[in-house]
Amino acid sequence: MQKDSKMTGNEQIDKLIAAETQKIKGFVLKRVSVTTTKNKGSKDEVSRVTTEVTRIKKAKLADSLFSLPSGYKELSASPMMPGGMGRRPSARDSRNIDPEQMDAMRKMMEQFQGLKD
Repeated sequence: MQKDSKMTGNEQIDKLIAAETQKIKGFVLKRVSVTTTKNKGSKDEVSRVTTEVTRIKKAKLADSLFSLPSGYKELSASPMMPGGMGRRPSARDSRNIDPEQMDAMRKMMEQFQGLKD
């Protein structure tokens, strides 16, 4: 669960989620998230994401696993998601990314591609 109480950006929904989450005893082993995007003049888009724990193993983990890697640099969400949450990025959004942010995005994409191969 996120530490930030602003999960959805809608204060009433966030309060409801927080209240219901307090009632849960134990750990969530399966979560299904359904998101519907309303589109003017075209068909609504529905995405469904299921996350499920399939195996649990008790093990001692090295403290170093919880340390930030050397060279770690925190970036704001805006360079990664120029359109912002809830809307698609436009060509105009990409003009607002400075060269350093563009380079960071390019490096992340290269690392991601390396993980997929």
